[in-house]
Amino acid sequence: MVGDECARTTRSAIDGLRMAQPGIELLCPPIVHEPAHTLNQVVWQDPSEETIAERLEPHKVAFLAAARHSLN
Repeated sequence: MVGDECARTTRSAIDGLRMAQPGIELLCPPIVHEPAHTLNQVVWQDPSEETIAERLEPHKVAFLAAARHSLN
């Protein structure tokens, strides 16, 4: 079923975020921690009329901006 495939793909992405978060917290400065945590939390929000991509996009942009800033 399409829903089952989506659930498998989503589970894989969520597991990847969970596994990456401790590494982010260990290796990155605090400026990156909150955007990483928020990005993870958005994944777990109840479904809305928006697609997951639409919900994640602004948080992904904030996370990547913080990560880039931390590299300077």
